[in-house]
Amino acid sequence: MQLVSVDTVVGVGHVYMVVRASKHRLRPGRLRLHRFAAKSGYVLDLEGDLTSSNGADRSNAFDACMAADYPGVKVLKDPTVWTDATAVTDAQNAVNAYGSQLKAIYSQWSAPDTGIIPLLKSKGLGTAGSAGHVMLVSDDGVRSRCATSATVHSTPPSRSPRTSMPSTP
Repeated sequence: MQLVSVDTVVGVGHVYMVVRASKHRLRPGRLRLHRFAAKSGYVLDLEGDLTSSNGADRSNAFDACMAADYPGVKVLKDPTVWTDATAVTDAQNAVNAYGSQLKAIYSQWSAPDTGIIPLLKSKGLGTAGSAGHVMLVSDDGVRSRCATSATVHSTPPSRSPRTSMPSTP
């Protein structure tokens, strides 16, 4: 029997292959795809677990995208260790601290969206096209969450580019 790991590098035993989404191929076009046009201000990056390959890849790729395409926008980094409540609290703190200077929130997974969307709406920042709208962009594309608001811009996992990497013995 051969073990194939999906999106996780296994630290022990023999793994035949690790199949992972290419965060670097997925990320660079993410904000351009959704017509992000800010030249200044702040973007909140709700990071996952930076000790995991997915969290580190998503953070590194997002940083590279922002540095290359939006050099005048300051990235606020909040590590959440994939904890929804922490992500929602961090989003609330950023909205309260930066107000209209906050241009977007990038959540490295879509679960916190159900708490962030009502927050943005309660502050008058959740309606696309309105003055002060804060764009919410997330990964993983859980369709039931995407259906809650047109504010959420997400890519379903089935559209994530995949790469296969042979493991080391």
